[in-house]
Amino acid sequence: MLQADIAMLNSHNYAMLTPSPWKCVTIESCNSWQPAKSVHWWELPDTNFVVFYETDTCRTGNSSYVFSNPRESSGKREFKTPRPVRSMMIGQGHNHFNLYQRRPEIITAACNPTADDLLSEPSKNSGGIQVHW
Repeated sequence: MLQADIAMLNSHNYAMLTPSPWKCVTIESCNSWQPAKSVHWWELPDTNFVVFYETDTCRTGNSSYVFSNPRESSGKREFKTPRPVRSMMIGQGHNHFNLYQRRPEIITAACNPTADDLLSEPSKNSGGIQVHW
């Protein structure tokens, strides 16, 4: 099952399970949000990539972002110093380098209590929020 995950300093994790391409998930409004110590992804198809952003809009602007390499189906990026990861998105396409800048089709807040995708509140060391798309 395709999954992307952000690990916070306070041991809360925010995970996307089977996400749709070009759907941005923002986590900045979550009560337990803190800068990230690492990001992860699993079972990413060859034509997909994952991007983690400092912005809450899945746009790079003048801030930095972290992305998977081509055909890197699973991976992890650990940060030497915590980074303010506020959103994440799965992209799709073979020309991934040009697609990193693409705008999301929709932006959704993972911690919005009315969001259909919200399954549970984050919990320490138990996987945190899991969003099914």
